[in-house]
Amino acid sequence: MTPDTPMIGTVGQYIVPLALPLLLPMVLLLVMRRLWYEYFFLSRDPAFDTPLPDGGMGWPLIGETISFALQGSDFYDKKFQQHGRIFKTHLFGRPTVRVRGADNIRKILHGENDIVTSYWPTTTRIIFGSDCLSQSQGPYHTRLRKHVASAFSHTALSGYVSLVQPLIIETINDWCKATNGVAVYPECRALTFRVAGKVLCGFDCSKSETASLIDYFEDIVYCLFCLPINIPGGGFNKGLKARDLIAKRIKENILRKMDNDDTQDALRILMEQDTETGEIPSTPAIVANAIDLLVAGYASTASAACSILRDLHNNKHVLARVRRELADHGMTQAGSPLSLEDMNQLKYVSNVVKEILRMSPPIGAAFRKALRTFELDGKQIPAGWTVLYSIRETVGLSDTFADKAKFDPDRFSSERCEDRNGDRYNYCIFGGGPRSCIGKSFAVMLMRMMVIELARSCDWELLKPDSLKMTQLPTPHPVDGMPVKFTALNNVDHNSNSFVFTECESENASDSIQSSGP
Repeated sequence: MTPDTPMIGTVGQYIVPLALPLLLPMVLLLVMRRLWYEYFFLSRDPAFDTPLPDGGMGWPLIGETISFALQGSDFYDKKFQQHGRIFKTHLFGRPTVRVRGADNIRKILHGENDIVTSYWPTTTRIIFGSDCLSQSQGPYHTRLRKHVASAFSHTALSGYVSLVQPLIIETINDWCKATNGVAVYPECRALTFRVAGKVLCGFDCSKSETASLIDYFEDIVYCLFCLPINIPGGGFNKGLKARDLIAKRIKENILRKMDNDDTQDALRILMEQDTETGEIPSTPAIVANAIDLLVAGYASTASAACSILRDLHNNKHVLARVRRELADHGMTQAGSPLSLEDMNQLKYVSNVVKEILRMSPPIGAAFRKALRTFELDGKQIPAGWTVLYSIRETVGLSDTFADKAKFDPDRFSSERCEDRNGDRYNYCIFGGGPRSCIGKSFAVMLMRMMVIELARSCDWELLKPDSLKMTQLPTPHPVDGMPVKFTALNNVDHNSNSFVFTECESENASDSIQSSGP
């Protein structure tokens, strides 16, 4: 034995007592994680021979929620790459399966109220309440959907055009006057909030009022998927306060409309007697549905408007064809009144909007809850688990679209009809079944108006095209706001198919829009 041996033993006597308090919690955590995983493994339905989907369940109680919060949409991308079309995880306190593929989505949407039902995270359900369309269930949902759908009938949409067009024109004119360019994503959010607020909730706000309301409204949007912990200053707490403030403004508009022959917007239609039951909706129900529609129409439409600017800038040959189509229909005069019938004539514009939505679906996925155990892709989905069907990955990875990375509106032409090849859920931008997006016709109409007014009013250049980076949550949007320089089209030759433009003086240096059914 060497002289050093006693020293080693002495050091070990000190290290072991110090290390044990550190090692034991780590061992306990690992054991708890393993037991957590085994708990869900044993919860599989023994009546089914199929296994649970692949994927981890994270840590006890929190699951993989923190990983998702840190990684965003990359979390889902990595899981799909690792596990294929379906995987399990644990998010927002619930065991969850995310799935892609038109055939899987078809089974989910056609199994509404049989194998699945609508389900949203706890915070979302608390913010919206049970009175609104997105959170309602059963016969009440069916009846309420018919009533809300009247706000998106052909007649209603036709009336909204004159409310929306001046706001779009005013915004584009302001963009053209900004000599140093504008960050268009926040501008698109402001525009879509003004549009949705005016049409859906009866707001008639100045720009300063809009900016203030947007701050509150974004507190609602960003708290929808946070943990339901109501602590002062926390995201959920801010969302609750913001909801109450927006609700107060809507109630004021309801009272005003009761006493006056006000604008025939969606809020007034929601206030009308239910033609099926003969009942007048309660004020809380009207407010809940107005907020529900406003949230659905705000972030997603702002994302789509930003995608219009990006995709038309990057595909100038497409913008040129849009302008030729406008010239062919005598619609080149900037700011001239539009109608629903005018827009329904523009088949190429319609295809452009479809392609923009295909390239960047504003809604990445939708929630359901399994009512009973069923199978998808050879895996069992246990009763009670959350099911997230993926719109973004299903559309983006579908082989029904030729050269799918290419921006090509002609894929929707009557000659090609790629969206009608194979399963129609390869193009599931607005969901499907009894819970498809009820405001889809309004969203498409707004996007067409944006394309038309941009094409006949201005040209634009991205100021930082090489550094443009997109993030997908809560909806696709540019990280840096996407700074853009606009140039007004002052001179238009209405007798030709081409637009001629000069710099504005301040710079100097085929499908018709249909109503939403129940």
